[in-house]
Amino acid sequence: MVDNNDIVKEVREYAKLNGYENTRIPLFIFAKYIREILLIDVQKAEQIYYYIAAHYPKGADEEPLRYLKAIILERKQYCKLSLEQQENYHMLQKRGKEEYQNSNLKKSCAYYQAGLSETKQNIFNYYFGKMLYKLEHFYQAKKYLERYITQGGEKCAKASLYLFYIYKKLKKEKKSLECLKRIIKFNALFQEDFEFKCNNYTFKTGEDNCIGQEDIMIETNVTSFSHEYVQEQLSKIKNLLLIRQYKQAEKLLKKLDQEQRDMTLEDRKQVEQFHRDKRLYHAK
Repeated sequence: MVDNNDIVKEVREYAKLNGYENTRIPLFIFAKYIREILLIDVQKAEQIYYYIAAHYPKGADEEPLRYLKAIILERKQYCKLSLEQQENYHMLQKRGKEEYQNSNLKKSCAYYQAGLSETKQNIFNYYFGKMLYKLEHFYQAKKYLERYITQGGEKCAKASLYLFYIYKKLKKEKKSLECLKRIIKFNALFQEDFEFKCNNYTFKTGEDNCIGQEDIMIETNVTSFSHEYVQEQLSKIKNLLLIRQYKQAEKLLKKLDQEQRDMTLEDRKQVEQFHRDKRLYHAK
């Protein structure tokens, strides 16, 4: 289990590298950091997600949270595969990509379909749907791309892009607008530039459009209490108990309890241990 203070310290260091040094860090910094560590430490990425969820501003759009949860879930599902299944996953993914790059769309489609059948990984719904779109099998493509979107994941924006064009072809303007909103929100979350054209208009998701998203700021507090401060306060409370100044001691201890969220894990454990031991000082 990753300690919250460790999470905040790591993300604040990452934020500094990206030009943010105050205690209010934009959500996209957390999102980009999750994306970077997801391939090497799923558990830590998930802990950061839980930290974000716990500190998420009330009333803010919760769709970005669903995107983050989805990309983590997608990785967790992959990690559940055996080594043999993972090798097969990468082989089918690689062969499908090679055939696509060589313009062998039907062969690429076959590899991705096999990937979906053999690994049951959601990402192959996206790859298979994409190839069906390239082959102009729009109704079939829609089925698999929509299936991918329901669970979401790393390819959410690109799957939405293909669905955007499909809905346009099918004259489903409301659905195509939903896809446009999803593309812009997903890419705003990771501060990515994503450009595509429709009806001679170029959409750039890195810029302000008719459908935009403000940065959601997450409050972060790195401990401002030194180990020496905590020890000094505990010693003061202990002395107050020994001279029977119980009311003043309880007042200081209550204040220290309120400050625990800004302490290190070691200092929090010491405060909790003091609670268990304080009756011994009463007895003296």
